[in-house]
Amino acid sequence: MTAEHAKQLAAASAESPPRGYIGGPWFDCILIIFSPLIAFTAGFAMSGEWWNKSDATGQTPLSVFYGTMLIGHLLLSFVRSHLNRGIFNQFPLRFTIVPALIFGGMILSNWFLLAIGVVTRLWDEWHSCQQTFGFGRLYDMRAGNDPMVGRRMDIALNFLLWSGPVLAGAVFIDFAKDVGNDFSGLSESLMHAIPTTAETHHRAILIAIVSLGIPFLAGYLWFYVRLARKGYHVSWQKVALLVSTGLCSIYAWGFNPFGKAYFIMNIFHFFQYFGIVWLVEKKNIMQRLRLANVNGGKWIALTVYLSFAVGMGYAVDQLGNIQTETYIAAFLLLSLLHFWYDGFIWSVRKKMV
Repeated sequence: MTAEHAKQLAAASAESPPRGYIGGPWFDCILIIFSPLIAFTAGFAMSGEWWNKSDATGQTPLSVFYGTMLIGHLLLSFVRSHLNRGIFNQFPLRFTIVPALIFGGMILSNWFLLAIGVVTRLWDEWHSCQQTFGFGRLYDMRAGNDPMVGRRMDIALNFLLWSGPVLAGAVFIDFAKDVGNDFSGLSESLMHAIPTTAETHHRAILIAIVSLGIPFLAGYLWFYVRLARKGYHVSWQKVALLVSTGLCSIYAWGFNPFGKAYFIMNIFHFFQYFGIVWLVEKKNIMQRLRLANVNGGKWIALTVYLSFAVGMGYAVDQLGNIQTETYIAAFLLLSLLHFWYDGFIWSVRKKMV
């Protein structure tokens, strides 16, 4: 081994997180594993009068913060899809022609615009639970497990942790009304039928969720106990992530006001996304900014990265006060592409992460 090779290996080793972690103990605990509990605490801290005091435009500091983070995390999808040449070159049509066609369709057809709105609403729920699922897969890999083992059980568990408390919780009727409003432009009957049906059958849904959820959790635990006996390495990081997400979801959707629950569940999703995009793309960002060989280049790149996400997030969110059809179409396109792109630009199976 040459001195240069030894130097490269030492540098790579210094950047590698300890076994079992994705980014390192502090990174993982704050931005991934316990971020649901941190977001839950922040939700209570931001319940004060100052955070909810409206200005002349009807905005509150809380709504501005939430809107900035929402748009900012949507925009970060493009850091990975369009600034990473390796990924962009694999799917050029998906990143250029398809978005233009969808946007044009929404501008030309109000019905298509409303249909995209409904699709993004439904896709949002699935997308959120898949992010937690993806982190669990990464922790399995970091523990030395085959990422294909237990995939279906983990998908089912994450869907239960995210959707079960929504369907069985106290805010389900408000959630159903919100979903019904998304159908208002497509179907008046569906708009009224969704919340009405939800209210009528809520108790039955609650009983079904509990009746199916408890046996599934028992079966899930038994499934992994059997795997552990065969050599599967249980990742405490994955277990802690699932527990913190489940506790946060149950308490937020089960007992909190609808708005606060929505804020809590999305805020930790945003912070997780900010963290993982930076972790994976920081070298690419530094190269694009020509900071790879600059002292302190990583911190300059991080400042640019956060400034872009927060600055553009705030600017685009403020444009939302206009609420023109063009803005609505652009926002829906941004959301739709975020959900769609994340389905294939982050893949443990394809070794893209």
